[in-house]
Amino acid sequence: MENKICTQLFDIANENMQQSGNTFTHPRAAFLYYTRNDPHKVDILELMKEEAANEEFVEMAYLAILNRPIDEEAQKSWKKQLGLPEKKFRALVIQRLTGSPEADVCHKRIYNNIYASQRRRKGSGTVGFMVQKLLPLYRRLPQGLKNGIRRIMGVGE
Repeated sequence: MENKICTQLFDIANENMQQSGNTFTHPRAAFLYYTRNDPHKVDILELMKEEAANEEFVEMAYLAILNRPIDEEAQKSWKKQLGLPEKKFRALVIQRLTGSPEADVCHKRIYNNIYASQRRRKGSGTVGFMVQKLLPLYRRLPQGLKNGIRRIMGVGE
């Protein structure tokens, strides 16, 4: 219900913006993600599942990881990589944002970050080498088993 209301709000506001000769600077997917964004934590595996084009994904990643919209300078910088394949682009975005000094200051709890750089930060939620190797197996498990594993590991809600 909440997502439907937010979608309708976006559509109404976007239509009004167009009638006035302007447009939103952020696409619908980023706006809707913002309405669901948890300011205290982010699950990278869940973020990776979001249906969005590369341009939308980078905006969602800024909201998810840094708790702020993407700035104009960063948008220009990422424009060069928008043509990369989706998985490669997303991995690059996650790796750069979670490894940035701004992410350290943000103090957002980051879970399931398989794209973390080698440097480990306190409270970053990075996973070890063994977990990275087991992740492809985990992804193929039925949802019920995944939920059980998440509960055992203390990640399930």
